[in-house]
Amino acid sequence: IILHHNLNFSKLVTFFCYYFFWIALVLGTVKIVNNLRFFTIFVLLFPTCVLYFYARYLDGQVLLVLRRLVNTIVFFSIFSLVLWVLFSNLDLVKGTSMYSSWSGLTVTRFWWVHFNTQTESFFGLSLIRNTGIFPEAPMFAYLLLIGVFVELFVNNRTNICIMFVLMITLITTLSTTGLLFGVLAIFLKVGLKYINRINLNSWTIIVGLLIVAFFVVKLLLQQKSGSSSARVRDDDINAGLQAWKQNIIFGNGFSNSNVIRNHMASWRQHVGNMSSLGYTSGILTILSDGGIMLFSLYIAPLLVLFKRKSAMFLNRKLLVALIFMLATLVVTITPYVPLTIFMLSFFYVYYFIMGCNREV
Repeated sequence: IILHHNLNFSKLVTFFCYYFFWIALVLGTVKIVNNLRFFTIFVLLFPTCVLYFYARYLDGQVLLVLRRLVNTIVFFSIFSLVLWVLFSNLDLVKGTSMYSSWSGLTVTRFWWVHFNTQTESFFGLSLIRNTGIFPEAPMFAYLLLIGVFVELFVNNRTNICIMFVLMITLITTLSTTGLLFGVLAIFLKVGLKYINRINLNSWTIIVGLLIVAFFVVKLLLQQKSGSSSARVRDDDINAGLQAWKQNIIFGNGFSNSNVIRNHMASWRQHVGNMSSLGYTSGILTILSDGGIMLFSLYIAPLLVLFKRKSAMFLNRKLLVALIFMLATLVVTITPYVPLTIFMLSFFYVYYFIMGCNREV
C-alpha cells in the first residue's frame, strides 16, 4: 500500500512539473491581458482542484464527490422549477428589473435567486425560459448538462429520478444546446449499455432510439432555425474562427475579447462591451485567447485516451463524458468558469495519476 501511494505521489509530482512548465511556456508565448484572471484560474484554481481530487482518490471518495455534485445540481433544479412555476408563470411575486451585462437586456430578478430573462416560442407556445439562479439560460443549461453527463457516464449507477428532474429542468430552459446534448447523451448511454451484447432486441432498441433522437433533434432545430439566437450563434462561430486565424498557435491574448468583437457582423455592433454582445462559443474563446497553446490544456486528456486504445475501450463511458463536455463548450461561453475547471481537473487526475484502467 505504501509503495502504491508513493508511486501515485510520484505521478502527482511529475504531473505538476509538466503543468508548471506548460504555465511557463504560456506566460512566455501568450500575451496575458488580464493577469489576475489567468493567475486565479490556472495557477490557483486548477492546481487546487487537482490536489483535491487526488486527496479524494487516496481516501476512496472520488465518486462520493461527484455524487454530491449531481445532488447539488438536482437541488438547484427542483428549486428553479418551483420558482419558475410560482414566480415566472403564476406571477405570485413581483420581481425587480435589472440590467444583464451579458446580453445587454433588462431582465427581472426575484431576490437574486431566480430570473425572468426571455420569452421564447416553443411549439407554438409563448414561454418564459427557466434560467434558475443565473440571469442567462445558457449557463443554467450548462450546469444541468454537467449533471446529466456525470450521472450517465461517470457515476456507477444512473438514478432514473435524478435524470427525470434534470431533463425536465432542461426542457424548461428552452435551450437548444441543452436539449440536443441531453437527448444525445441518453441515446449514447443506452447504446453503450448494449454494445457488448448485440442481438436482435438490442439492435431494435438502438435503432428505435436513434429514430426518436433524430426526430427530436430535427424538431428542435426547426424551432430555432432562423431565430435571432441562431443568427447570433452562427456569427459567433465565424467571428471566433476569424479571430483565431490571426494567431493560430499562441492566440491574440488571454481575455483579449475585442479581437473577436472586431470580427462580428455589423448588425451586432452597438454601444456596450463584449459581454453585452453575448458571445457564445467557449472553445473559440480559448483558441482566440491562447491558440493551440492554451487549448492543449483542455484537449490533453482526450489525446491520452486515443493513445491508450485498450484503456479507451475499458473506459468508454468516461471518454463519452469528456467528449460531451468539450463539445458543449463549442456553443457555451463557459471555458473558464469554476465548474469547467473542476471537471477538467477530475479527468486529469483520473487519466494521468489514478491510471485510466482503474475504477473511480
